[in-house]
Amino acid sequence: VQVTNTANSGGEKMNLQQSIENSLRKKGYTIVNTSSEASLGLFVNVLFANNLKEAKAIAAASGLGLATGVVAMGSGSSTSDSLLIGATAALVGAAGSKLLEDDTFKAVVDIDVKNYIDGDEEKSRVYARAVKMNLDLKQAMPVLEKETTRSIANIF
Repeated sequence: VQVTNTANSGGEKMNLQQSIENSLRKKGYTIVNTSSEASLGLFVNVLFANNLKEAKAIAAASGLGLATGVVAMGSGSSTSDSLLIGATAALVGAAGSKLLEDDTFKAVVDIDVKNYIDGDEEKSRVYARAVKMNLDLKQAMPVLEKETTRSIANIF
């Protein structure tokens, strides 16, 4: 079992190595130290593990601002007034959406299982998420770790 994090996006805070090994032991697998001793190799790479809320709030606010500006122009406001109205709506929309929106943390993890006996190799990708209002990274990581570990262990 080898776990790496190439994204450095929060995944380094996940304790996947230990939790995956523990889950596989519970299923009856023996964890060894070198690939020469193993019949299977599990290679896990964390691509992303962090909050998605910021990107979603910006996109939503931009859309609200554009739509409001277009409506203002259509109702007879001048172009400069319409731009101001649209920008104000975007700011208000961003503030409002940040207050009411759930925090969504997501983990994206690549999985590579190598069978050293017959030379087969299978690749997969695992997604995990934690969603809750006012969720922070410290609270989300154990949920992402548990969900990711469960998905990986279910491969075996």
